[in-house]
Amino acid sequence: MWLKSGGYIVINQTEALVAIDINTGKYVGKTARLEDTIVKTNCDAVKEIVRQIRLRDLGGIIVVDFIDMDERKNRQKVMQALEEAMKSDRAPSKILQFNDFGLSPLLANGSSNRWSEPCTPCPYAMRRAL
Repeated sequence: MWLKSGGYIVINQTEALVAIDINTGKYVGKTARLEDTIVKTNCDAVKEIVRQIRLRDLGGIIVVDFIDMDERKNRQKVMQALEEAMKSDRAPSKILQFNDFGLSPLLANGSSNRWSEPCTPCPYAMRRAL
């Protein structure tokens, strides 16, 4: 899904985990520094990721593949943005720090009423049936 900045995220849900990949896409930034563009895209993606976790009721192991950042302060800035955004969620979660590959594991509790496969519409009540 596209971000306002022109970057985009890809969400892949499997039985074992949810993988979220962030890409700069069309966004080239307003400065000559590539690092600034990357940080802006990662921070924009944090907001959308947290929104999608709530909308899709995602839980379990969620691995976010942020765009690699060279400066430690920028990695901390993105992690702080993720922690702040997740605080407003009522479901408990645990965010682990970036690893050497730029991945940030996140453990989130989704609803127990989650479906692993979509249901077909019920022809009688026009609702989703089991």
